[in-house]
Amino acid sequence: MTTETIEPIISPKGTKFGGQLVAFRAVTQLAQHFPQFEGAYVTFSRHYPNEVSIQACSFAELEAWREALGAGSSLVHSRSIGADVELYFEAPAFGASIRVYAMDLLASAVAA
Repeated sequence: MTTETIEPIISPKGTKFGGQLVAFRAVTQLAQHFPQFEGAYVTFSRHYPNEVSIQACSFAELEAWREALGAGSSLVHSRSIGADVELYFEAPAFGASIRVYAMDLLASAVAA
């Protein structure tokens, strides 16, 4: 995976459906390159048409995504959401900015 810089596109009024083609194509490429990964909750935003959010099923799967996308471990961040812990990172891939995140309820229970 090559390193690339993705400039954010912020559209306060949103964008047309066709304006999200970069994100849609990126997800298609991700599915073709990493078919072994578990199915994921994937979202797109009309306000950020070149960004994709992927909810991984676990911290272990988030780590697999991180390695597959060539993102350094220093790019992984954590935050608390109520009683839960979320890990996330962002990395460019296939012309889009990919945000992968996971919440691990077991980790939240152990941290409590």
